[in-house]
Amino acid sequence: MITFSGVFKYYSSVAVLQDLSFNIEKGELVFITGPSGAGKTTLLKLIFGSEVPDEGTIKVENFDLSNIKHSEIPFLRRIVSFVFQDFRLRQDLTVFDNIALPLRVIGEKEKDIRQRVLDALKDVALRSKADNLVRTLSGGEQQKVAIARAIIINPHIVLADEPTGNLDPEASQDIMALFKRINAKGCSVVIATHNSELFKNTHYRVFSLKEGKIIQ
Repeated sequence: MITFSGVFKYYSSVAVLQDLSFNIEKGELVFITGPSGAGKTTLLKLIFGSEVPDEGTIKVENFDLSNIKHSEIPFLRRIVSFVFQDFRLRQDLTVFDNIALPLRVIGEKEKDIRQRVLDALKDVALRSKADNLVRTLSGGEQQKVAIARAIIINPHIVLADEPTGNLDPEASQDIMALFKRINAKGCSVVIATHNSELFKNTHYRVFSLKEGKIIQ
């Protein structure tokens, strides 16, 4: 489903990622870990198509991201969703409208949007908050809204960048339980984190990055 072959990424002649080669299979939940500056976020951006490799090839399902056309990016984004560390929510909109945004962008009918948003809210246990403005929610609740927005398009892959980085331990456990439920439905999940507590004593694969290289 996701294949990196000899991938390098440079910023100002500095190699942020170096000679990465790996596969992530359909339905896997994988962790990318390492210290700040190791290249975790850049790796996710490459899978999302918001960055392109300087060397090597990246394939995500039928997309070759090494040579992807700008016109193909919207179609990639229908199968790959991104959960950002800082949520990237519209604070002036309600929970419902934030989650509905991706469906409205692609022109879904409002009656269909309503049911899908309510289903997504049920999945993240926020049905009662549908009409609340996002700015009134806690950090954990805002992260759940961001996840609901990511899964509303029924993606094949969900990418998450430090999804528990700003949350307390209890909220972090809730968010991880949510990702595991999403994964159990067949969606591949790739989580970048520096928090080893999220994957310690689990069976999930972990890629450890250091200075842009996979060391473990």
